[in-house]
Amino acid sequence: MDSIEELVGKYFTNLERERVDVPLEVLSRDPKTGRVRWSHIAYVYRHRVKEPILKIRTKGRGVVRVTKAHSLFVFRDGRIQVIPAKEIRPGDYIVVAKSLPYLTNSVESVITVAHILRETTAKHFRQLNNRNAVFIVKDGMKIKLEEASEDDIFKAEAVKLSRSKWLIPNKVKVDEDLAWFMGVYTARGSDLNNCCLLLSFNLREKDLIDKVVKVVKEKFNVVPKVDVNTDREQVRIRINSKILHVIFSEIGLLGKATTKRVPNVILNSPYNVALAYVKGLIDGGGLSDGYGSITYPVKNPILARQIFILLQALGLNPTLTQDGDNIALKVVKEDRQIPLDVHRYPSTNVKTELAYIPDGGYLVNSETHPNHVFGDAIVVPVEYVEEEPYEGYVYDFAVPGDNSFIGGYGVVYHNSDPYGWYIYSVFKVGSITLSYESERLATPSARFLGVMMTDIFGSQKLNKKPYLTEAERRNYIIKAKERDKKRAKELENYKWFQTPRWKIEIDVFREKEAKLEIEALTSKGLVFLADKYLPEKISVGDWIA
Repeated sequence: MDSIEELVGKYFTNLERERVDVPLEVLSRDPKTGRVRWSHIAYVYRHRVKEPILKIRTKGRGVVRVTKAHSLFVFRDGRIQVIPAKEIRPGDYIVVAKSLPYLTNSVESVITVAHILRETTAKHFRQLNNRNAVFIVKDGMKIKLEEASEDDIFKAEAVKLSRSKWLIPNKVKVDEDLAWFMGVYTARGSDLNNCCLLLSFNLREKDLIDKVVKVVKEKFNVVPKVDVNTDREQVRIRINSKILHVIFSEIGLLGKATTKRVPNVILNSPYNVALAYVKGLIDGGGLSDGYGSITYPVKNPILARQIFILLQALGLNPTLTQDGDNIALKVVKEDRQIPLDVHRYPSTNVKTELAYIPDGGYLVNSETHPNHVFGDAIVVPVEYVEEEPYEGYVYDFAVPGDNSFIGGYGVVYHNSDPYGWYIYSVFKVGSITLSYESERLATPSARFLGVMMTDIFGSQKLNKKPYLTEAERRNYIIKAKERDKKRAKELENYKWFQTPRWKIEIDVFREKEAKLEIEALTSKGLVFLADKYLPEKISVGDWIA
C-alpha cells in the first residue's frame, strides 16, 4: 500500500512518456457483478504534466486528485456512468469500494532479529568492537554476529549487544499481542537519541500502560523504564534497547507523525493480527463519542490511506474528513448513513427507477438495507470541485476486462485502453515483435466486429446510423489523449489498416478525437447488446476483414 510512485516508479526510465509492463496486481471492480477483486495489470502508463489538475472533495472519502481527462465511475440519472473528471459537478455521486478482499491469506509472521541486524549493521552501528558488538546465542554459546553462518543465525535462540544486559529472543512471532503494541506505538510512539523507544501516556491510562509494559517484557525480554510526572499527570515509557530500535526502524514503525507507515509485517499478517493492530491504534489514539463511533485523527496522508484500506479489508466501512493537513478517519457502529440515501436524492424519476432494480444487481434498495449498494461498492456525494496547480508524473493502470482500478480511500477509477484496434491486429496478423512466429500465432480469418467509431457516431459514407443518440453517447465519450492520437497515426503505417474501410474508422476517430469502451452499449442493457447489436451487425456483415 505504497504510493503509486513508490510502487511502480522503479519500472520506468526518465522518459517524459512511457508505457511499461509490471508484474503486479491491483484491486479492480468487476463490471458484471460489482465485486472487488485482484486483477492483473496489463501495463502502467506514465507521463509528465504541467497543468492544473482537479481536486474533488467528497463526503466521507476525502479529496480525490485526478487529471481533467481521467474518468471516474459516477452514479448519475439512475445508473453508473463513466464520466471525465472535468465534467463532474457538486451533487454528483462517485463510486467507491465499500469493502475490499482481505490482503493476504498468510499465517502469522516471524521476525528473525539476527537476520535483520546482519543486513543492517553498517547502517545502524557506527563502530563495532569488543565493547560494542552484536552477539547471537546458539546452544548456550555466544557467537559474534559478523562471524555467524546463516545456519547459526537461523537457529540462534537470542541476540545480545555486548554492552546491554538484555537478551532478546531471536525469533519473535507477530501475534495479536505484538500487533496491538505496534498499533499503540504507531499512535503514541517516538524515538529518543536514535537508540531509545519512547511512548507517552496520561497518568489515568493505567490499564494501557500496564499492558504495554507487559507485552514488551513478554515479547522482547526487555523491562521498560516507566517515568511518572505527577505534576503534569504524564507517564513516559522508555525502552532502552538499541537492538529493538533497529528492528522497529527496519519494519517501518519509527518516524515522525508525518512519515509513519503501517508496517508491512502487519499488512502481510492474518485477519486477527491485523485487527489487533487496529485495536492498538484505537487504544493509542482513537476518540470515542460514547455511541459506538470511533474517530482516529492523523496528519499523514499516506498513513491515513493505509489505515483506511486496512479498515476496509477488515470488513469495516470507514469514512474520512479532511481539513488541510488534518485528516480524521471514522468508524461508526452503524454504517447505514454513509452511502447515498434515496430520500436525499433530488430526482423523483431516479427514486422510482432505483426502487425496481432487483437485489443482487448493481443497486440494492429495500427497507432493511436503505443504502444504494452495488456489489462491493457504494456511492458518495461530491461536495466541490476545484483546480490546483500541478507539475509532475501522472499514472494510469490498464486492467483488462474490468477497465478499472481502486485507488486511495477506495475510489474506483476508470481506465481506458486506446489500443483496441492494435490488439485486434495482433490477433489477426500476429505480433511484430514475434514476426518470425506470426504464421503460427496469428488468426488471419479474424474479423473486427466492434465496437466501431461508426457504431457510435454513424457514417454518411457508409449510410450508417449510430446505435447511440447524442445524449446517450455524451455520458461515455472519453477525450482522446495524445498517446491515442499517436497510436492511430502509427496504425496507418500498417498495410492491413490501409484499406478504405479502416480509413473511415480512423478518420472518424481523428475528427471526433474521442474514444469509448463497449460499456457504452451495455448502458442500453445486455438484452440490446445480445439481441440487437451483435446479431444485427453479423446479419448485415458490418465487420472489417
